[in-house]
Amino acid sequence: MVSTDVEARELARLKKLMKNPSYWRDRNPAIVKAVTKGFEDLYDYPKQSESEASKLKDLPEARQGQMANI
Repeated sequence: MVSTDVEARELARLKKLMKNPSYWRDRNPAIVKAVTKGFEDLYDYPKQSESEASKLKDLPEARQGQMANI
């Protein structure tokens, strides 16, 4: 839960980044990484392990495309 003014501003910044077409349309890796890290930091979400990340890489290309559109 966002509880301070700093956290509220950070959430607003992340939402603004997510509205950028480079994030949602082009999937710019730098912007996607910044949004992901911002939410992880904001909500103390555990980072994805190497093995979990490699499982995603092993998915067929068609399946990866479906996941990107979720």
